[in-house]
Amino acid sequence: EAAEELLTSIQQHATTDAERAALAIALARNRFWGLGRAAAAEAALREAEAAVADAALRDELVGQRIRLASASARPREALAAARRLLDDPGARDQARLQAALAAVEALMTSGRSEEAIALADRWLPVAQRSRDALPLLELAPVIELVLASERAIALRLAGRLVEATDSSQALYHRAVTEQASAQNGAVEASSLAYMWLARGRPRTALRLFRESAGRL
Repeated sequence: EAAEELLTSIQQHATTDAERAALAIALARNRFWGLGRAAAAEAALREAEAAVADAALRDELVGQRIRLASASARPREALAAARRLLDDPGARDQARLQAALAAVEALMTSGRSEEAIALADRWLPVAQRSRDALPLLELAPVIELVLASERAIALRLAGRLVEATDSSQALYHRAVTEQASAQNGAVEASSLAYMWLARGRPRTALRLFRESAGRL
């Protein structure tokens, strides 16, 4: 709630398209992931889309909104919107990567795991190229990590458990050694736990679930 108050208070002082877009994205993320206010999060993005003249920034806002649609269990809507952005050669890679994340997630929740893996494989090289460059409206270059994590989950859902475990183990090791954030370590520990649970190793899974909880 404190972040909501702060962001709302400074929103009226935004004077450029970049400032308006950045504040809208920050508001939407806090409302959706922090406060559980999905409708208000989407409203912030739509309001900014209508106010921003810069096409690249509008694409960025659309990409963020597509991710919220996917995370709100609206896979058909997310896929349709994502494809329009992914097929637009004029859109910035940053916006298209957000659409790719949403599309991979939507495909997984629709039972189309192999398609999700193929899409992740297509966009991971793009994410890796931009890994060391600070994206326009991102605080940290984490898209590659999230996309790789989604790919590992899709491998598990597709029944490719050895590949899934190897991929998830590498991501878990990276999260722990790089220590980018406690949340990232918790997510990767939990994901790896599900891999081992699917492979009949409940004790290993339980240890990782406990570690994941301890990192939150």
